[in-house]
Amino acid sequence: MQKYNIKLIILDFDGTLVDSVPGILKTVNIIAKKYKIKCISKKKVIDAVGAGLDKFLEKIFKNKIKNFDLPKLKKEYVKIYKKNYFYKLRTYKGVKQTLCFLYKKKITNIIISNKLKKFVKKSCKYLNIDKYIKEIFGRGDLEKDKPHPFPIFYVMKKYNISKDQILVVGDSIYDCTAAKKAKVPFVFLTYGYGDKDEILKKNPEYCLDEFSDIKKIIYTAR
Repeated sequence: MQKYNIKLIILDFDGTLVDSVPGILKTVNIIAKKYKIKCISKKKVIDAVGAGLDKFLEKIFKNKIKNFDLPKLKKEYVKIYKKNYFYKLRTYKGVKQTLCFLYKKKITNIIISNKLKKFVKKSCKYLNIDKYIKEIFGRGDLEKDKPHPFPIFYVMKKYNISKDQILVVGDSIYDCTAAKKAKVPFVFLTYGYGDKDEILKKNPEYCLDEFSDIKKIIYTAR
């Protein structure tokens, strides 16, 4: 197995570090009940997560709510999600221990998510992993969002990191596409929300079943 002398890791959030679906599912079903539409399934939520709030809401509600009004629905969603984001929120197996390990090895951990930064930041604090994260970029914080490679290039320039010193770690096609366009190694986490078959067609450099397996593909001697 090839190893990299990694100095910085770009991490996705939902489906990579944390399982946030319970809070999202609870939120959309509060909205569904209000508009008297059928209960939204967990699978439908998982399939829609990852592209940002606009596309998420369009996938969930566009053909279900009469006179669909995206700006109004976004405000409703954010208001309700504020009260439910921590509902059954949990880190995946090995995440806390591995982030701590990377932090102690002086590897910089950056989160780039298509979720709003305030929810990522609050969630990291709630789960007590914020101390291991150097910086968080959420939806709309940079000029372009994933799957565009701009966030990766931005971080590389800011931290003066070369392509052979970085890993992009995620569970979705958006993470994979951004990494491929930036021509940096991509680590696909199979336990997340992404479509495994779709991502494997893109030939990710690594496919890992557990977050802690990241330790196997980096040099740890500092």
